[in-house]
Amino acid sequence: MDKNAAYEKIVVDANALISSLEANISAIKEYKEIPEKINELITKKEEYLEQILCNIESISEILG
Repeated sequence: MDKNAAYEKIVVDANALISSLEANISAIKEYKEIPEKINELITKKEEYLEQILCNIESISEILG
């Protein structure tokens, strides 16, 4: 009976370890996506700034 209990404890511990590793892998994958997400935000900011500059240029041509 002790061998079965020890085996079951090992299986439970192994399953807990696997679950923990899977959670860590998932977190690492999310961290790897951060630079790409930041780059997308920077690109959008650049697009908005370009639109604002175009608007300012148009207004200055109208007023100038």
